[in-house]
Amino acid sequence: MNAKNLLLGGFFVLLGILFLGRNLGWFDFHFGELFRLWPLLFVVLGVNMIWGKSNRNVTVATLILLAICVPLFIATKVRDRVRDNIHWNGSWDDDDHDDEAEESYENRDSERSGGKQYLAEPMTDSINAASFQLEGGAAEFTMGTTDKQLVEADGDLDMGNLSLKSTSVNGASEVILSMKGRKKWNWDDEHSHNNVAVRLNPQPLWNLDMKVGAGKADFDLTPFKVSKVSLHTGATEMDLKLGDKTDQTDVEVNAGVASVKIKVPQSVGCRITTRGALTEKDFNGFTRQGDAYETPGYAGAKKKINIRFEGGIAEWKVERY
Repeated sequence: MNAKNLLLGGFFVLLGILFLGRNLGWFDFHFGELFRLWPLLFVVLGVNMIWGKSNRNVTVATLILLAICVPLFIATKVRDRVRDNIHWNGSWDDDDHDDEAEESYENRDSERSGGKQYLAEPMTDSINAASFQLEGGAAEFTMGTTDKQLVEADGDLDMGNLSLKSTSVNGASEVILSMKGRKKWNWDDEHSHNNVAVRLNPQPLWNLDMKVGAGKADFDLTPFKVSKVSLHTGATEMDLKLGDKTDQTDVEVNAGVASVKIKVPQSVGCRITTRGALTEKDFNGFTRQGDAYETPGYAGAKKKINIRFEGGIAEWKVERY
C-alpha cells in the first residue's frame, strides 16, 4: 500500500463524505474550508523524512493521521450545525442564555440587511490611472462600463451590505468595493440571491485585484485598458474576457475549488504558466514550451497577455476569440 496513494485516496473519501453530509443537511460545508487542512501535507512530508523509504511505517502513520483528522473535522462541522440550530430555534433551557440568544438574533438581523443598493465614486479629468479592489463574498458578479462615474456598483442582495472606499494620489485613484455581512450563503435556497453589477470607467489605465468567495463571476474587460488582473477565488465559477487595449496585461489566478474560463483575443500573443495538483487544463490553440503554454508567434507579438494559474481542485480553460 503506497502512502501517497493512501493520502490522496483519503482526501477523496473526505471530500465525498463532506459533499454527502452537506446535501443531506448533516452540517454546513463550504469548499474553501478544505484548504484549512493544508498543514497535513507538512505532517505527511515529515513522516516520510523520519521513516525514509519504509512504506509500511509511513502507511501506518498516514492511516492514524486520517483516522484522527477526518472524524475531528466532521465532528467540528456537526457541532457548528447543532449550535446554529439551537440559536435559530431558540430552544434554550437555561434562563442565563436569554441575553446571549437575543444578541445572536440581533446580530443576524443586522448582518442580513440586503435589498437594492447603489454606490458610486465620481470621475474627474485628473484621473489617468486607477486601481479597483473587489472584496466579494457569496454573490454573482458582473462587470460593465460607465461614462459618468469612475466606479459604480448596483447590488440586489438577499443579505449583506456594500461598502465603497477610495483614495487618490497624484492622479491615481484607488477604489475598494467590499461586501459586509454573513460569509455563508445558502445556495440551496432558490429564493436566495446576491447580485452585484460593477461598472468601471474605460478612460483610466486599470489595475484590478478581485477576490470572490463562493458564487459566480462574469467579468468582461474588453472595453478597458488593463495592466494587471489578480483573481482570488474560492468555490467559484468564473468567466473572464480580456481585450487588447494595452501592450501587455498580466493575469494572476489563485483558485480554490473553481472553474475558471478566460478568453483572449486572436490579436495578442498569450503565454500560460500553471501550478496546481488536482487541475484540469484546456488550452486549445496553445503549444507546450518547457513549463509554459504559448500561442504561435508569442515571442514576436506586439501585444501580450501573460496568465499564471495557481490552485487546488480547479478547472482551467483558456480560449481565443
